[in-house]
Formats: sequence, C-alpha cells, structure tokens
Amino acid sequence: MRKLTLSKNFHRFEYDLLEEKLNTRLPNELFVILENYSGYGVEESKYFDKKNELIWILSSFCDFSYMYDMIDELKEEKLSKKLLPFAIEEGDWLFCISLEENFPVYIFKTSDYSGDDAIQLISDSLESFIEGLERSSE
Repeated sequence: MRKLTLSKNFHRFEYDLLEEKLNTRLPNELFVILENYSGYGVEESKYFDKKNELIWILSSFCDFSYMYDMIDELKEEKLSKKLLPFAIEEGDWLFCISLEENFPVYIFKTSDYSGDDAIQLISDSLESFIEGLERSSE
C-alpha cells in the first residue's frame, strides 16, 4: 500500500505568534520539537527527575491552539515563573518551559494545586529534558 506523507502539525508562523504573545524569543530547539511532534506521543516518553527522584511520563506534545490558550490560563495562576506548556504528562499535568535563561522545564500540576505550589522544577534546561527522555519499558 502507498505510504502517505504526514503534514506538519506546527508551523513557523504559529511559533512566531507564541513569541509575540509572550513577548520573548523562544528556543529554536522547541520549534524543531513541535514542528516534528506536535499532537503526537513518542516512544521515548519516560523522564527520570533525579532531583526529586520521580519518573514522569510524557503523553503527547501540545498543539498550537492549546499552547496559545494556556498562556492566558497560566497568567491567571499568579505564578512566580512565566511558563509555556509544550507537552502533556500522562496524569494530565503539563510539561512547561520557563522563560528563564536555559529554559528550565517545570511540571505544572494543573488544578490540583495553586500558586507556586502548582509548579515543580524537573530539569535545568529544555535540552537536558529532551536528552533525558528514555523509552518506556512497557
């Protein structure tokens, strides 16, 4: 049977809109990830958070409309960090990058917590988070 080519689920103009709404430059590595995996899960979905000794499972990468809408929702949380969700954790919490230097990765614990109790640093940078993803043994 003929194999079809998947179209991109995430485009440069959408990334530009996120940067405009956040009033900041985002790392190109995030664009590459979203361009290739937005809306999809990956086999390398397990992340071991050495600092907190926890395992997090990435369910799927966010699509543009979800990310764009969540910017306003996260502002309402009155967090000390400016965050952008980029992936969904298997328990429906969010993997977010902080707009700090090196773009550290946080878990945002959605409606289960409030204020800064809702965020937990899990990786010092987006790059180390992506490099730390491993295949699940399931």
